[in-house]
Amino acid sequence: AGMMHHTNDNDREAKILCDLSIAYNSNRETEKAKKVLSEALQLNNLKPKTELVILSGLAETELFAGNYAGVISSQGPFETAYKKWRVQNDFNEAEGNKYSSAFHQTLAIAQYKTGKYAAAEINFTKAIDFAGRAYASPNVREFAKIYIPFADMYAGQKMYDRALFYYQKAMHTVIPSADSSDYFRNPDTSFLYPENVILESLDGKSHVFREMYKMDSSLRFLKTALACDKIAMQVERELRRTYDYETSKLMFNALSRSRHESAMQSAWTLYEITKDTAFLNDAFYISENSKYNVLQEGLQKNQAARKSLPDSLQNTLKNLHIEMNDINTALRAERNKSEMNDFALVQLEQQKFLISQQLDSIKYYFKMHYPQYYKLTADASAATLSETKESLKRHPGTCMISFFTADSTTYLFYITADTTVFKNINYTGNMDSIITKYKKYLAQPGAISSQNDFFSFAETGTHLFTKYFSTLSELKNIQNLIVIADETFAYLPFESLVINASHQGSFEQVKYLLDNYIISYAFSASLWQQSTEYTDHEAQAIFAGFAPAFQQDDNKDVMRDCLNQSLGNLRYNSEEITSIQNTLGGDDYLSSNATSNNFLEYARNYKILHLATHACADDTDPSNCRIYFSDRSITSDELYFLNINAQLVTLSACNTGTGKLQSGEGVMSLSRAFVYAGCPSIVMSLWSVDDRSTGQLMNLFYTELKNGKNKDEALRQAKLKYLQTADKAHQHPYYWAAFIQSGDTAPIEMHKEKYTLAYLITGFAVFIATFMLIRRVRKRHPSKDHFKLS
Repeated sequence: AGMMHHTNDNDREAKILCDLSIAYNSNRETEKAKKVLSEALQLNNLKPKTELVILSGLAETELFAGNYAGVISSQGPFETAYKKWRVQNDFNEAEGNKYSSAFHQTLAIAQYKTGKYAAAEINFTKAIDFAGRAYASPNVREFAKIYIPFADMYAGQKMYDRALFYYQKAMHTVIPSADSSDYFRNPDTSFLYPENVILESLDGKSHVFREMYKMDSSLRFLKTALACDKIAMQVERELRRTYDYETSKLMFNALSRSRHESAMQSAWTLYEITKDTAFLNDAFYISENSKYNVLQEGLQKNQAARKSLPDSLQNTLKNLHIEMNDINTALRAERNKSEMNDFALVQLEQQKFLISQQLDSIKYYFKMHYPQYYKLTADASAATLSETKESLKRHPGTCMISFFTADSTTYLFYITADTTVFKNINYTGNMDSIITKYKKYLAQPGAISSQNDFFSFAETGTHLFTKYFSTLSELKNIQNLIVIADETFAYLPFESLVINASHQGSFEQVKYLLDNYIISYAFSASLWQQSTEYTDHEAQAIFAGFAPAFQQDDNKDVMRDCLNQSLGNLRYNSEEITSIQNTLGGDDYLSSNATSNNFLEYARNYKILHLATHACADDTDPSNCRIYFSDRSITSDELYFLNINAQLVTLSACNTGTGKLQSGEGVMSLSRAFVYAGCPSIVMSLWSVDDRSTGQLMNLFYTELKNGKNKDEALRQAKLKYLQTADKAHQHPYYWAAFIQSGDTAPIEMHKEKYTLAYLITGFAVFIATFMLIRRVRKRHPSKDHFKLS
């Protein structure tokens, strides 16, 4: 009995380690997964079934890691464990067939990846055969999971007809109404649902049809490939909505990026050949689906909650998400330790699972009892080209420039209310290195220390302007630009691009894009439209400025970043806030009053929030981006769950518009977190800014804003006026170009609160004084005739 108890304990421990390996594999941590599975295999007196589960897990992990030889070498131990299990009392024929099917599938994939096609074909066939014995119906997704890699193998061998047969068979397995014989037909979109098999089938078909187009140039092949990609993007959206955690959504988006690039190439080729605007519309749809859709869906959820859920349920949902973020933070910390505590990880994973269940329950409750919330959260779709052009009619003289970047090509949309120009700009070499070079010139004054450096700066800026903005000369009467950058272009302030420069090597003689255009930015056309239409601003007070005090630092050129462990004192941030307050009115939170608690409690009351402080952009862990207050910092994760009612948030700190570039989404910055929390307009920085010049620029900005200027025009005028008065050394773009405005550009009504209240008070006082005067007069002169007009 003692031995049996010991065996059961080991089997339970092995199961825990297997569960942990699944978590590791889901995070692409295959070495850690192999380590815990190897530990599990070393446990004594395991049941044959437990050994089988561990060996299956090891084979799958080796496959994830790309160690195909390791998968193939596990065949012997697996079959030995299977034979041992067959003679045990707990053997189950159907369960055994399921394990055998899954293992032969894994083995077949490893064989075809190593060029052993005949052996792979045998094992794929065995996998299908075992699945047939294990499952009563052929419409079980496990069949489709075998068909997909079987088709992939044939596609790799250019056996396209066989490949399409199995891709279509996989589709038919999970959508029985889909035609299994006509490879050119895709399922009706009304039958789509969140299922990876559908996505993988469509991807496979798209790839095969593109390859077939290369062989004989039939447009039918390319059109079918693009049709597959467009349907796949609908399935993407459905799948993304099933994930509760932003990290999962972002990882999913990154995997989708290659699909979008292939689809864009197909749409461009079809548009170039046919000039059919349907393909232009498709191209824009693809571009929009590759930008900040996780942010858009999160913003949509926040707004839906505010509109349709009671405060108590909003708080419950918010607290669950905060708990989940805390657990994810703890998991990251534990996994980064040199010596991990496996059981601590298991406990955290179990807590994560429990909260996931609670989130699932509350989502179901909302669906049943608050259908309006559920409907509103499902409405986050990408803006179409026609919708974007319709929105631009309200912004005459405006051109939206949207980038989509692939490996060696940038696709650009120049969109006005009545015109769209679609261009494909190829480049040789590495465009990322050119952008990085120019950004260095902008962000580091010391990078331009000679005439040669200056000429290189001017040449690089002119090159970028000519390549991406010279098309503007083809468009008439354009004064405003809305730039939607993509990939590394998002790190550039485009107003700093050089139109022409003096041969004397002087910044004073440089003509920038800033001189010719009013420039704003947007994360995507969809988010831009949302920002211009969002009117749910409850804030009444005009302005709140936060300027924390930090430790003393005698450095005259303090930067508002936190690259060092200690935070330098910002000598000019309180002066900045006080000056703005003198211009606008409102409230200041200075020094020890600039606490996180004051911000969290009072931020929702103001139309304008201005944070003059330190900030950190974390290029590895986006959730760790943070902005500092006098008592502590607030991370992006915390900001997501605020309700920001402000019409404008100015992040007057370093790198508030930069961060990790997340493929398929965009830059994971602090500014993104504020948009997520509901702010339609952000002023943010793209590098570590100078304390003193930042204060000067901000004072000019708010003066223009108070005078009724649009936000983008106010920032442009502030920069131009700064350049008019700056000395030669401070003409460098480092001092003025870091801050950009993103989102809604409409002016802010400054005087409504301030003067309406003043007029009411004054009017009431005059009324009382007049009333008292009349009473006194009446007492002295009771005759009514006294008041008659002659």
